[in-house]
Amino acid sequence: MAAYRVRISETVLTILNECRKPKRFSELSRAVNVSETALLKNLGRLMEKGLIKKTKDGYYILTEEGEKVLEKIEIFNLIEKVVKEISVEEIRANILLSLRRKVKDRVMVLVPLYRALLCTRIICRYVEGLEKYLDEVNYLTGVIEEYLLSLFPKLFDHFYDSGISLRDLKKLSEEYIDDVDRLDRLLTYAENTISNIKEVKLEVLTESEKKIAKEAIQIIEQIKKELCTPPRVFETEP
Repeated sequence: MAAYRVRISETVLTILNECRKPKRFSELSRAVNVSETALLKNLGRLMEKGLIKKTKDGYYILTEEGEKVLEKIEIFNLIEKVVKEISVEEIRANILLSLRRKVKDRVMVLVPLYRALLCTRIICRYVEGLEKYLDEVNYLTGVIEEYLLSLFPKLFDHFYDSGISLRDLKKLSEEYIDDVDRLDRLLTYAENTISNIKEVKLEVLTESEKKIAKEAIQIIEQIKKELCTPPRVFETEP
């Protein structure tokens, strides 16, 4: 840990932070107060160490190892900052506050994904040809739900979208609906939800969270593609 602090300058730290998202050389040059030659040298060294990579499109971005190193630096800097305080209680409070913020960021990324999976479950139950995905969607929904509840036990008491709570949406995804008009409105809501889901900020998630999130995104995207292929037929029981 100490080695990272000694070897990483403010310039390199700025580069690493900027590369949390894909950046072109020109963008990095504006953000870092060094010459282009010095910037190129720093980028070369960071790529050699496997902390950043350059994409085919010419963007620089952190590697998984780079994310881990940057996280260690941030934790070290946080500890270094708070240990200057007088009491142990103050140190503990600062660290816990930082951890709570990280958990909140992760929850706010995972909840929309969970909502989209609930909507995907509804679609798979009623749209002909998509029932083949139902087992996988149920599995991913269950995994993310259990994990979210471990992070945020009051999950179902919060989070509304268009007046529909997560609790109500989960119930709707599990019960049988025989009212055609009600079903049509629900399917419209479900389709709009998965089509409007924003880009998931995977960078705030842990590695295990990223893995399951990527699987969820993949199945949602596959179902979105199939929904674009008409006709759509609702299956109802006699």
